[in-house]
Amino acid sequence: DEANAEYDKAKKVVEALKEDHKNKEAEIASANDILKELPDPEELVPKIKRMRNELASATSSIATEEASLANLTRQDQDGKARIKKTRQVIADYTSGKSLSNMKTRISSIYRNWGFVILAAGDKQGVVAGSTLDVMRGGEVIGKLKVTAVEAGRSSADIILDSVAQGTTLQSGDTVVPEKEEVKAAPAQ
Repeated sequence: DEANAEYDKAKKVVEALKEDHKNKEAEIASANDILKELPDPEELVPKIKRMRNELASATSSIATEEASLANLTRQDQDGKARIKKTRQVIADYTSGKSLSNMKTRISSIYRNWGFVILAAGDKQGVVAGSTLDVMRGGEVIGKLKVTAVEAGRSSADIILDSVAQGTTLQSGDTVVPEKEEVKAAPAQ
């Protein structure tokens, strides 16, 4: 009886091992099927290297294109700024004003005839017919009316009632475009 029990026990162990062996063979077959679907490693390694090179090239290309885009954006902004500045120059010229950034000085003064010669002309933005402020110490001490403009110099009449009593315009005084006076809104 004891021998039969040992035999039955051994038979069960063998059956379990056979079942386990069968399961392992099924797993191996399944793994082999999966491996059959995968490409050969001899082909896969060069393909991966090529794809890495393509990725590096694409990344470099993207960086180049982004730099180009930034450059074009800056050029566009610069162009828009130049257009805005040119429009302001055109607006100043058509409204009869000297350019807002124009700054010059009186080079000669002819008090007996009531006019001055300025050290700036058309190239610097002086416009015939415009009114200019004469500045000294940050204060407006008089006004001029431009009468004639050449490329590098211009002449202007002194607006007599704009010069304060006892003040004399002098060579070297700074001349800038007339500042527009801010008019107060009427009270309601």
